[in-house]
Amino acid sequence: MVLAAGSTGDVEPFAALASRLDKHGHRVTLAADRSFERLAPGRGVEFAPIRANFQSLLPRPGGKRVSLRGQVFPVIQGMLEDSWTVARTVRPEAIVAHQKTLAAAHIAEKLRIPHVQALTVPMLAPTREFSAAGDRPSRPRRAAQSRELPPRRPVDPSLLELDSRLARKPPRPGSSGQSASSSADPLLL
Repeated sequence: MVLAAGSTGDVEPFAALASRLDKHGHRVTLAADRSFERLAPGRGVEFAPIRANFQSLLPRPGGKRVSLRGQVFPVIQGMLEDSWTVARTVRPEAIVAHQKTLAAAHIAEKLRIPHVQALTVPMLAPTREFSAAGDRPSRPRRAAQSRELPPRRPVDPSLLELDSRLARKPPRPGSSGQSASSSADPLLL
């Protein structure tokens, strides 16, 4: 199952991926907002509409601001519900999803199948051709160097501390004479 949401630029790469998977003999369902059905490659790719009309959230000239509760939450709720319904119906072997779909990891976990969160925006996922946004080499790169990923930036020490706190198992209630609530890490509350 290929799960996509967002604008045309978000959905098109996933429609192309669905087509390529079909050409390689995979059974593919492209799940996206009904407005993108025209992008479904046809042939062996089934299209499953989900309520993910992100276009409805764009500001309109002279219009009111988008309401989080009145407009954004209903779009997200519809997208989550429909994504789950499609997955239960189709029973995919794996899910490839756009990061805006939000539910892919949870659906895959529930169905006990693998999933891939495909990041199509170079600023979010550096590649050999494009480094992450804000990464600038200190000196011009030679042609051979341009195909190398930029060096990793140092990790913020507060993230390392949080990671180590999350990795520690909290003591079981009563094992050290403290209750679970009194020994809980305040950062995690």
